[in-house]
Amino acid sequence: MLNWWQTNKSTVPPTLKWNEFAAASGSTIGIFHLFQVASLENTSGERIYRIANSYFPWICSLHILLDYLIDLEEDELGGDLNFIAYYSGQEETFNRLKFIVDQAKEGASLLPDQKFHNMIIDGLLGLYLSDGKVGRQPMVKQIAGKLIRSSSLYARFFFLNSRGYRGSKAVLQPPRMVHK
Repeated sequence: MLNWWQTNKSTVPPTLKWNEFAAASGSTIGIFHLFQVASLENTSGERIYRIANSYFPWICSLHILLDYLIDLEEDELGGDLNFIAYYSGQEETFNRLKFIVDQAKEGASLLPDQKFHNMIIDGLLGLYLSDGKVGRQPMVKQIAGKLIRSSSLYARFFFLNSRGYRGSKAVLQPPRMVHK
């Protein structure tokens, strides 16, 4: 993986770290959006280029790193690779994730439908950071709290609604059918 990084690091912003590049490479979120845009009539090459450069590496990296953040303890116990584990600790993890959020937002601001793309970023933050795994990991809980507090009102909205939905999912389950 590090050899692959050495070969490709000149193709991405110099502020990106190898684990963030690897995370971005594992995300499909940008590909899904490109598929959606490909279905539109008269999509320009410029629009496709801007989407690709906004999603990769920043939005894609954020997507996978948030997933790895909530799985940190689980991956450690299972002996699995986790890109968050390559940061030196809580402070660097928060600083890098915050930096990636800021870069993702900057990239989204260059897109014609920037509100939609900002909603994707805010939704990623709200959805992942509201996961129940967060509360069971003290370091992850602190990082998540700082990220949410430093995020937009929309990210907080997604966070609170996701927590509410998860907390009330027993109520939202359809009634069981009784077969006689």
